[in-house]
Amino acid sequence: MKLILPTTLLLLSLSAQANDLSEEPKGKPIVKIFTNFHSGFGAARHDRGFELDRSYLGYEYKLTRELTITGILDVGQSKHVDDYQRIAYLKNMMLQWQHKQLTLKAGLIPTTQFGLQEKFWGLRYLHKSFQDEYKFGNSADLGVSASYKFNRWLSADALIVNGEGYKKVQINDGLLYGLGATITPINRLTIRLYGGFNQTNDISKKYLYNFASFIGYKDSIFSIGAEYNLQKAREYDSYPQGFSVYSNINLNKHFSIFGRYDQLFSSSIPDGNKDEKCALLGVQFTLNKYVRLAPTFTYKNIKRKDDPEYFAGVYCYFGI
Repeated sequence: MKLILPTTLLLLSLSAQANDLSEEPKGKPIVKIFTNFHSGFGAARHDRGFELDRSYLGYEYKLTRELTITGILDVGQSKHVDDYQRIAYLKNMMLQWQHKQLTLKAGLIPTTQFGLQEKFWGLRYLHKSFQDEYKFGNSADLGVSASYKFNRWLSADALIVNGEGYKKVQINDGLLYGLGATITPINRLTIRLYGGFNQTNDISKKYLYNFASFIGYKDSIFSIGAEYNLQKAREYDSYPQGFSVYSNINLNKHFSIFGRYDQLFSSSIPDGNKDEKCALLGVQFTLNKYVRLAPTFTYKNIKRKDDPEYFAGVYCYFGI
């Protein structure tokens, strides 16, 4: 990775300069804030309050028609630190070069494992997508990626990153390799297949394999998506897996109804103790292109806990 990344960055820069030296650079700020007020019931009755879940602050600068540089800070809480302060991580710092059907990215880049699923779900500010929520992979990592659109219905992508996410960058040796394909057989229908091999995982689960599949239909009024995900570790008799189904109905441009159901399960202990069912039901009010509100009811049933948990909350998104 130490040789690949600088070489890729240099090639992207030279190509962009040769493409159009006269084009006027231009940029735009990136600001996304996720906040909520929630209250638990039953077993979760003591969990309530206002929460600033996450903030993304950054800037995207278009150097030429084909070359873009992006930097984003992720400001949020850390489960590894027992405090109430916010910790800032560098989420993305990358160059992107796009020429016709080819797109190359290098640096601290978004991964391809569940980006499409997260975009299709569309409500990251109130709940992470399945693979992100249950730690099947990282949303960003240090490395390179390439994608190519062969025709209207088929595109493919490849990824080589450190495999430890954007918070650790690189502690263990090894790399993560990912391959994916996105198929659009008819308008509005999307199928996604992905496979990944991670050499850098914890030694007890060395050589981690991830497999993901997704199918979704979306038009201007209605959308429904379903995904199945499997994580397999060599020399470790456990296969965390699960599925997620989500749907959204747009009643008008300001009001929509959404629902989602997740189920995580495993073939053995200890991962079996993390088995979980989760359901969400709510409505979203789009006040304008900058502000969204989503009153939501959430149900969670976690195997290691005696009783299910219930939450009601109002989740807010502010962004430009």
